[in-house]
Amino acid sequence: MAHFWTGDDPTLTFETYTQQADKDCYIVFKCYSSSSKTTKLTAVEFSTNGIDWSPMTDLWPGEGEDITSLAASPAGTNHTFAWDSNNAVDLGPSFDGAVKARFTIKNWDNTGNAVQVESAWFTLDFAAPTYTLGWPHGEVISDTTPELHRNASDSSPPIFTKWEIDDDPLFGNANGRKQTAGYSTNSTWTTAALAVTGTWYFRCMCKDSSASANEGAWVSGSFTLSTPIKPYSLTDGVDTVAGFIVDETITTIANRLREYEADGAFNSGEANIVEWVHRKPCQVLLRMIDGPDPITGTFDRYAQCLTWMRAKDLLDIHDIGGSPIGFGGYNITYIPSDWTILTIRVINRPGRINLLYFEVLLEEV
Repeated sequence: MAHFWTGDDPTLTFETYTQQADKDCYIVFKCYSSSSKTTKLTAVEFSTNGIDWSPMTDLWPGEGEDITSLAASPAGTNHTFAWDSNNAVDLGPSFDGAVKARFTIKNWDNTGNAVQVESAWFTLDFAAPTYTLGWPHGEVISDTTPELHRNASDSSPPIFTKWEIDDDPLFGNANGRKQTAGYSTNSTWTTAALAVTGTWYFRCMCKDSSASANEGAWVSGSFTLSTPIKPYSLTDGVDTVAGFIVDETITTIANRLREYEADGAFNSGEANIVEWVHRKPCQVLLRMIDGPDPITGTFDRYAQCLTWMRAKDLLDIHDIGGSPIGFGGYNITYIPSDWTILTIRVINRPGRINLLYFEVLLEEV
């Protein structure tokens, strides 16, 4: 009885290369023959330079197909090879680059010749993004709602970043002030108001958008919060001035103690009697910028501040979130109820004729 085998050589084409979530690679290929036959792959290899070739680690059984028995047809029959591509013998767990596959196909009954076919270059990415912390790492700042920055690069954008900030260096929320932000594509994160002065620790972790979502380790930094204040707007309850702060905000608060000698001898070491104790009022010095209105030509913010100063209006100072600002620390929090403008001074900035720089000194009532 005649059989269907012939001496025709089979061949194949590469269809797709799909990286899996676990960093394996599924290679879909199509087997061809002049009639419906069974074929086999006698070699499966990869190269990262197009010159040197190494065997691919086959994940079958469990994933992919048995490459020793593959149907073929004149129209082509699809099959999937499951490559354990990220193991240490093949590409390794942190590979990120181009690779080629080379398969050798032959008739299952060993008739005819073996045919070797190379794929096009394709990319596999098993590496986490490279990233470092930016501002305010290593800085001394006076911004209670700082915008944290990171620098990152990866071959599989976009990059996702998550954040943590805490005044506990172990990020264990020991003082109950830890803040977190989940993964997003933003390269920055603006914190909620930081409650205390001192050292703050922040860190980020990044992952890429590859199929395996390659994730790096935490990268940590710190900064010093010297003044828990971020002025944004002045208001008298009706009118508001939102100034552009162009320099550091200077704040002062001090206790003053007056004493005199009880015996009038003013001898060193003799008992001094406290006459009274009082606290010096809080003061805030803002350096702001203003520009002329295109229609009236007036400096609106500057003019409004002058009006408040002349009228001795009671003012509030708010942060960018709309909350009153004040003075804080590990053991104190103090927010003055009202402020007045003591003085306004124009700051000379040569060469900037279309802008007005001015300094506003406020004192609590």
